[in-house]
Amino acid sequence: MLQIKARTKILALFCAMSFLMYVDRVNLSATAGLIKDELGLSNTELGVIFSAFAYTYAVFQIIGGWFVDRLGSRRMIIFCGIIWVIATMATGFVGGFISLFLARLLLGVGEGAALPSQARAITYWFKPQQRGFVQGVTHSLLSFGKCDYSPHYCCISGILVLAWRIYQFGYCHIYLVNILDHIV
Repeated sequence: MLQIKARTKILALFCAMSFLMYVDRVNLSATAGLIKDELGLSNTELGVIFSAFAYTYAVFQIIGGWFVDRLGSRRMIIFCGIIWVIATMATGFVGGFISLFLARLLLGVGEGAALPSQARAITYWFKPQQRGFVQGVTHSLLSFGKCDYSPHYCCISGILVLAWRIYQFGYCHIYLVNILDHIV
C-alpha cells in the first residue's frame, strides 16, 4: 500500500485552505447584485460590506501571527477553519446590512489568522530548501480560488455554472454549499 508522507498531506491541506479562502472572498463579488437587491442595500452599504472583510483580514494577520506563536499552528488552523464555516454559513442566512457586515467581519478574522498559521506550519513541516516551492504552490491556489472553480461549479466554465446556480437557487445556496468544502 502506498504511504503518503505527512508533508504531502500537509501541503494538500494548505492547498485546499488557500483555494477555499479565495472562493469565500469572491463569492460575494459574484452574488453582490442579488444580495444588494434582496436586502435592499445601497451602493455605499455594499461598499462597506466589501471593506468589512479587508479590515479584519488585515488586523487579524497580525493578531493571528501573535497567537500562532503562542498556541501553535495546529490549534490556530483548527480555529480558523471553525471561524470560516461559521462565517460562510452566516452569510447564507443574512437578513440585512448588519448581519452581512458581521459575517464578513468574521470571515476576515478567520482568513486573516490563517495565513500566518499556515506559514508557521510550513516552517515546521518543510525543509528550508522546500519552503519557497511550498509557498508558491499554496499561493497559486489562492489565484485559482479567485476563478471560483470548485468541483460543484466546474463545467465548461465555472463562472457560467456559478451564475446558473445563483439564478436557480439564489445566492444563499452558494454559501451553504461551500460549507461542505470547508468541513471536508
